[in-house]
Amino acid sequence: MDAPKKKGYKFKYWEGSKYYPGDKYTVKDDHTLTAVWEKKKHGGGTSTGDGTNLTLLILLLLASGTGVLTILLIRRACR
Repeated sequence: MDAPKKKGYKFKYWEGSKYYPGDKYTVKDDHTLTAVWEKKKHGGGTSTGDGTNLTLLILLLLASGTGVLTILLIRRACR
C-alpha cells in the first residue's frame, strides 16, 4: 500500500497497526487503518501561513526597490 498524501503534511504510519508504506500484508477481517500525519516544517525563512516564504518576498521587494531607485538616478543624471 502506498503512503497517502496530504498537502503540508508528511505521512508517518498507519495507526492501529505496525504497517508502513511499502509493507506487504493481507487484511483478513474488517480493520480500520488511520493515517498519522506530521506537519511539515518550513526551512529557511519565516512562513506567511499560506506556504509562502516571507524571506523570498522581502528579497523580491528589495530588488524591485533597487531597480526603481537605479532608474530614477539614471534619469536624474541624464538631465
